Amino acid sequence: MSKMTFVVAVAASFLLVGCVQPPPVTASPSPSPTVSAPATAAALIGDPWQLTSLRGVDQTGSTAFLQFGTDGRATGSGGCNRIGGSFATDGSTLSFGGDFVSTMMACEESVMKTEQELLAALPQVASYAITGGRLTLSDAAGAEVATFAVLDQGLAGTSWVVTGLRSGDAVTSPIAGTDLTVAFGEDGGVSGSSGCNRFTGTYTVTDGLLRVGPLVSTMMACDTPTGVMEQETAFLKALESATAIQREVASLTLRTADDTIALTLAPGE
Repeated sequence: MSKMTFVVAVAASFLLVGCVQPPPVTASPSPSPTVSAPATAAALIGDPWQLTSLRGVDQTGSTAFLQFGTDGRATGSGGCNRIGGSFATDGSTLSFGGDFVSTMMACEESVMKTEQELLAALPQVASYAITGGRLTLSDAAGAEVATFAVLDQGLAGTSWVVTGLRSGDAVTSPIAGTDLTVAFGEDGGVSGSSGCNRFTGTYTVTDGLLRVGPLVSTMMACDTPTGVMEQETAFLKALESATAIQREVASLTLRTADDTIALTLAPGE
């Protein structure tokens, strides 16, 4: 091959190389955006929701609450009166019916003011969101109407005063002059006063099912008030018969396996 031919061949090879297209670069797919799980009625229904703010005003300590049922009814308290009415959900939308009613008790002015504002706000609710045990109700413009915190249904570390107990076929108030109390310990122990004697025992809550006992008590005998010893027997029997917990902001109801009331209680000291 002559020198001139060699130079031409090399030049041609460089031209060919220069014309080769680089392989296409495939872009890495962008990560999919994180999408929050849609609100579902299943998360809304069940445990009570305690009011924590209303139209941006802190309501910590309020006893107002709402509880949503599988029957399309919402019940609760405005802080003074019992309230209730219908509701409907579809995805994250929520609306309350115009049939909300309340009892007619009178309470402190500040409590009544909050209750009236809550009842006036509910018809304006258009959507809801649940995040980490917090329920937020918003209006059609997306403005926050009210927030609630899910109410813990646990008993550990709580103390209660009995307001009603089953005796035979009726639930009656404790005899005047007697104090019936129940304290559920963090360690699974239960104790309190049965009106005359002190009692102790154990309790467990498994999958929402309460079991109390066996209970043991001191052996004092009391003559007054009249009926105190009979009441004590009925009280301890009722406590041991409880299997279901229905806890609200300012009350606790313990029910038996056949869904009858065993005891009603109010928060203790």
